[in-house]
Amino acid sequence: APVLASGRGPQVRAVLINGGHKAKSNYESHLVHLEGMSEVLRSRGVDDQVVFSSDGSDPEPDMAVRDPFEHPKRWLLDGTSAAQLLPKTRLENTPWDGPLQPATPAALEGLFADPGVDAGDTLFVYTTDHGWRDKESGNAGLWLWGKKVEPDAMSLWLSGLPDGVTTVMVMSHCFSGAFSEVVMDGPLDGSRCGFFSVPADRRAYGCYPEGRSSKTIGHGFRFIDALAGAQSAA
Repeated sequence: APVLASGRGPQVRAVLINGGHKAKSNYESHLVHLEGMSEVLRSRGVDDQVVFSSDGSDPEPDMAVRDPFEHPKRWLLDGTSAAQLLPKTRLENTPWDGPLQPATPAALEGLFADPGVDAGDTLFVYTTDHGWRDKESGNAGLWLWGKKVEPDAMSLWLSGLPDGVTTVMVMSHCFSGAFSEVVMDGPLDGSRCGFFSVPADRRAYGCYPEGRSSKTIGHGFRFIDALAGAQSAA
């Protein structure tokens, strides 16, 4: 590997983000996404990971959990009085083995102000979250913990990275294609690229409180599974 000016070889730093919006919609499947991506990155030698999720290390319950009830005819109960017999959603605190940062604009601004990467390094940004879209303007973005973020904000954060840093974004949330603007806002030299689950005007799928279900469905899970056996993100 080439040696950088600092005297070390190129490194990959991963930034994993789940805003969750609020406790009732911060489903356990988001946590499973984070765990899966973190694990597959470590298996590829990427140990430098910074994780932002909901309210961070705050002990207050911040995640919606529901026990799986997988039955092919469960849909017959939805909307009926018998639906009260199905497992109920409850709130728990997000468990994480290691430091957990709050998924707030201020916390992310702090990271990008001191990103810990240099020319020749790669910054890998992964989101599993809820997206939002304004029906009137068509503008779309990402929900952090109680705060909206637009692609312009992400572009601004990335613009402060040192020259020569490659940014790879994998974004798995509704309307995530809006963040393709972030790629086009940067230098068109291949130093920014992204994988987005849906176009800017479409909803995604993969958010549900039954996080430990055997049915892990959605773009994020499929990307994690593919990355586990592929030689590169491409």
